[in-house]
Amino acid sequence: MTSLKEIEKKYYPIYWRIVTDNEDDIEIKDRHGKIISKKSKVYAIEKSFIEEQIQSELKFSGEIICI
Repeated sequence: MTSLKEIEKKYYPIYWRIVTDNEDDIEIKDRHGKIISKKSKVYAIEKSFIEEQIQSELKFSGEIICI
């Protein structure tokens, strides 16, 4: 199993934004600009934090430096 430290080194900082192409959705990209799959551990870890940012601070994009 991959440790959180290894995940951070590989993916972070990550960048997210709301996309509205077909439906409202959150798109997360890794440090290299590659879209992170919704099935990814990183997506699962960060989704609730991002949703909180959207609801409480009305942010529609952002950067997350570390887990």
